[in-house]
Amino acid sequence: MDEPGWVDLMSVRSTLRGVMYRVQRHPDSEVTLTARCMSGEGAGCRWELDATTDLEAGGVAMMSHTADTGHAIFARTLEDMACVVLTNAQEQARRVAVNRLELAAREVPEHARTHS
Repeated sequence: MDEPGWVDLMSVRSTLRGVMYRVQRHPDSEVTLTARCMSGEGAGCRWELDATTDLEAGGVAMMSHTADTGHAIFARTLEDMACVVLTNAQEQARRVAVNRLELAAREVPEHARTHS
């Protein structure tokens, strides 16, 4: 356990005990596709697909490049925004309520503010 980089998982488990999370796409996010050709002699092809949210059109563009050049290997990047959410709705509601109380406690009442 004294190895460099070793993490004590017990402390993480005790913090996360009974709380389940999941990762999902953010509701305001779209998937974006970019691609570049990895074929060609010496991988010298410079064909690239500009970022698009139309995944079908992106696929058609890659197939068209293959039909035109015979190049069939591409590096693709699919990107979106993600968020981590609690899977238990009651726990989520409890945390929202606690957060609101903490934010309200930080607010300074008008009569307690000093005016410059």
